[in-house]
Amino acid sequence: MGWMNDDGLYVRFGTEQAADAAGGEVNTWDEHTVEFDITSDDVQSDTASILGETGAFGVVVPDGARVKAVVVDVLTAFTSSGTIGSATLVLGLKKASDRSTELDDDGLLTSAFTGTNLDAVGEHSEVFAGDTGAGALLGTTLTENGVIVVANSTHDTNPFTAGRARVKVIYDRV
Repeated sequence: MGWMNDDGLYVRFGTEQAADAAGGEVNTWDEHTVEFDITSDDVQSDTASILGETGAFGVVVPDGARVKAVVVDVLTAFTSSGTIGSATLVLGLKKASDRSTELDDDGLLTSAFTGTNLDAVGEHSEVFAGDTGAGALLGTTLTENGVIVVANSTHDTNPFTAGRARVKVIYDRV
């Protein structure tokens, strides 16, 4: 059980308090990276849900991040009980302060990022502003902290049945 306190901190207690985060930030000299894994189990709806919500706060992309790219590396090939090429991986952000207000639910990857990018081990996709599948947040600067949300916009007909990918959101601090 948890709630957002008056200081804007997400408070949990009991067994949820000790839950590991689903991902985190890696800093280098030139750029910052928020890195996390997504499995087919995380993308079992066409409605955007917070990644790692059960037992953890979620994966945060910070205020002031100028989002440069999203990189997806397939670790286990994704499959679908429908057509894998029609399944989608949609990534975006909700406000970290209330975890419900949409910043942009497909602001990182849109429904144009399909299962054809996910159907083979070792597949590597780099998505920049203007590329197919790029969301509206790529190339912009965030004005508040956001938590990663995921969806499969074609879940009803093309649900994921297996798969795992490592995702990196690469940004500069301004």
